[in-house]
Order: sequence, then structure tokens, then C-alpha cells
Amino acid sequence: MRSRYRAEQVGSLLRPPEVLQARSAHGVGQLTGAELRSIEDSAILHALEKQRDVGLDIFTDGEMRRGSWLTDMAEAVDGFVPQKVELQWKGPGGGREASSALAAGARLRKTRKLTAHELPFLQTNAPRTFKITVPAPSNFLVASYKTGITDTFYPTQ
Repeated sequence: MRSRYRAEQVGSLLRPPEVLQARSAHGVGQLTGAELRSIEDSAILHALEKQRDVGLDIFTDGEMRRGSWLTDMAEAVDGFVPQKVELQWKGPGGGREASSALAAGARLRKTRKLTAHELPFLQTNAPRTFKITVPAPSNFLVASYKTGITDTFYPTQ
């Protein structure tokens, strides 16, 4: 009997140096949003080509338009403030670690669809079925609750 193995990409792909540089330049106003998007587009097309070449059945943009897998929600929701939360991990190797998540500093309110800026490009360019990572809201219960800030609006985690 012949065996069939399944493989797929889970999570972010490493951002190429040109995407990282462009994101930094955009952050300090040296690159327009359109210029950043063009560089991201090229990186996504390259990632889609590689996935096709290795035979994957389900495609991803590798989250090239995000600073990290989690930051997209904060950009689609009002109420986060530019304060970082330090996480306390339990178990072996646990300890305190800085998070890339922003603290919730007001009642959270969705301002756009979470994947609105990713979906059209994938619909047009993915060779076949694709997926987009959407962080579960429960991630923010852990990563964005900061005592002294968040508890004013949400008394408990």
C-alpha cells in the first residue's frame, strides 16, 4: 500500500532582509506605504512560488505584511496603547519575557476586517487554496492585559 504524507506551512515565514529594511524605513517615514506594499508584494510572490515548487497544497503569504503574527489584530482594533506587556511563562525554562503585543488601554473596538489588507492579494495570486493566520482573541487576554492600564476598562483578565 502506498503511503501519502501531508505537509503544510504553519505560521510565519522568515521575512527577507529587504522586507525588514523596508518596514524599518517605513516606520521612520523614509518609505511610503505604497513602496512598502510593493516590496511586500514581491516577497509574497516569491514565497508563493517556493510553496508551489515544493508541492504544498495550501498556500500562505507567510504574514509578510505583519510585524509579527500577533500584531495584525492590534492594527485592526482601536483601544491598544503603545505600552508593552511582559509575559510570565510557567514550566521548564519559564520566566519573564517581553511581548510584541500592545497593552489594551481602552475598550477594544474593531475598525476593519482583520485580514482586509491580505485577502485580496492572496485571492489574486495564490495558485490554489490559501490560509491566513488569525490570532485567537484569547491571546490578547494573556498578551495585552497590563495591570494599572487595562484594568480600568477590563477589571480582570
